[in-house]
Amino acid sequence: MMDNISKTFCTAPWVHAYANKIKGKRKLCCNSVYQNDADNSAVPKLEQWWNDDYMKSVRKRMLNGEALPECKICDPNDKKSITAGSYKDMWNESYKDYIRTILENTTPDGETSLSPTSFHYELSNLCNFACRMCSVEWASKIEAEAKKHENYPLKGYERRYLEVDHQSMTKPWQKKLEDELWKSVKDKTLTNIYFAGGEPLMWDIHWKVLTHLVESGHSKNVWLRYNTNLSRMHYKDYDLVELLKQFKRVDIGCSIDGGGPVGEYVRTGLVWNQWKENFKKLYQLRLYDKSRFQIHLETTITTPGLFGGMPELINFAIEQDARIRIHRAGPHEPDNLICPSAVPRSVMNKCIDDIILNVKQKDIRDSEYAVSQLLRIKDKPVYEEDFKNYHADLRKGKEKVEFIENIRKGLTLKQIIEQSGNQEALNWYINI
Repeated sequence: MMDNISKTFCTAPWVHAYANKIKGKRKLCCNSVYQNDADNSAVPKLEQWWNDDYMKSVRKRMLNGEALPECKICDPNDKKSITAGSYKDMWNESYKDYIRTILENTTPDGETSLSPTSFHYELSNLCNFACRMCSVEWASKIEAEAKKHENYPLKGYERRYLEVDHQSMTKPWQKKLEDELWKSVKDKTLTNIYFAGGEPLMWDIHWKVLTHLVESGHSKNVWLRYNTNLSRMHYKDYDLVELLKQFKRVDIGCSIDGGGPVGEYVRTGLVWNQWKENFKKLYQLRLYDKSRFQIHLETTITTPGLFGGMPELINFAIEQDARIRIHRAGPHEPDNLICPSAVPRSVMNKCIDDIILNVKQKDIRDSEYAVSQLLRIKDKPVYEEDFKNYHADLRKGKEKVEFIENIRKGLTLKQIIEQSGNQEALNWYINI
């Protein structure tokens, strides 16, 4: 059946519902582009949106093999993409046995009689970490930090975000999303749910949904997916590992971007030794049933990570026989010093090559996959190749890095580069 569909076809618009509480908007999936980011009109209910003119157009264009601008991040040639693989491939592989049903239940104009069974609702920016590549929209810790410190370096959209009482403004929208999610849970129509934040293990609703699914017996039909900082394993009387054992399938990306002090620098709030113990406890699920539990290290290659932290992380992956899934820190913008593309080509390539050599020598699980992801980062343009005002904009990025370092104290990016012994990189950083 896969041979009979177009190259732009993706099962997501037939099975998946995504929504974001902060923006108050729906889109095709977390990686897609919003239909109209400036549209502030009332957001339709799920049943209205599912077969409106836009969604029918999406399905029709996919079936006809048209390239959708909404889905450009799944284009391997997209230079701004931070992902190492195509999200579309995941959807099509996961629902390959459902494609015939999709085609049989879709009219020529793109309307479908199917209903969404997969949900990814980003219900809160509540998070106990303040990661250097994150923003006020996605992390309450950074939001609080920005409100506390005058002249905190923010982009225009971040400053506008802070100027609005989002807790009050988004409350009705959040209630609508929670009601939709609970309906799918209680009606037992939900078969796939993706939890990402903020930090979902901080959310009360996450634990309540899991508990309800277990108590109703429907958990045996549900596939759970996560992106979590893995800072906690318990919440009130809930035990994460014991709950997860009751589900049909569980895929967990454990976010970690380096070991030791560098990892703690990138993810402010991380305690590396405690995180390792949490991962070891969670990874026991793989021993419990490898066919049901996929648990991996979700690693973002950052500028600090080029110069330290990766050898320690790779050694830990070896100890646990764990897979590493790699991305490049984003966004690809000339004032973002945390993205490794900020570094000159000669420096970045050498650092990536060193990481690749480490991966090959240590022979981590699925090492060929990890190497291919690292090579994709090398294939992307660096800032000096892509932006005319590279040096001026990068200076702004350095000012932001140093402003935040002054607030958070402790290790600095300059010290990380110095400790690496990379003189070319140090000269570059000093002369920004």
